[in-house]
Amino acid sequence: MKNFFLTGYMGVGKTYLGNILLKYLNKYVFIDTDYIITYTYNYRIIDFYFRNKFLTFRRLEKNFINLLSYKKYCIISCGGGIILNKVNILRINIKNFCYCIMLNKLFLSKTINIDSRPILKKNLFKIRNKRKKIQILSSSTYIKNSFKKHEKVFFRFLNTL
Repeated sequence: MKNFFLTGYMGVGKTYLGNILLKYLNKYVFIDTDYIITYTYNYRIIDFYFRNKFLTFRRLEKNFINLLSYKKYCIISCGGGIILNKVNILRINIKNFCYCIMLNKLFLSKTINIDSRPILKKNLFKIRNKRKKIQILSSSTYIKNSFKKHEKVFFRFLNTL
């Protein structure tokens, strides 16, 4: 069985929708790539950034995606920048389903704690808009999330399976 990779900008609900999907797919496990990397290395993502090790973070992310792309029965929530690497996109899409979760600007600005992400203070929407086209093109399909209508979004998601 194929894996489900959930991509999209930070704060769009990838982890939330992944955990809901997990309730309906009994054999599957849920994996959050950002959580695994930060837990394994005892660094927060912001620590990688401030210690000038963000390229290290991206390399770890790439290695992790390589490993996960060959596993079975996984629902994988990917970090927001995972699609910036073309190799990641290829690995994710070869034998797996890739869903991009989208969220409009109004909700996005409310879900992200900009104080914990210094690079976003001035560039939140600039970075989002730059990645949006890549995210849509690199996914099997995309889902518009609205935190007011979780059930509708989820059932729309299930209908794409």
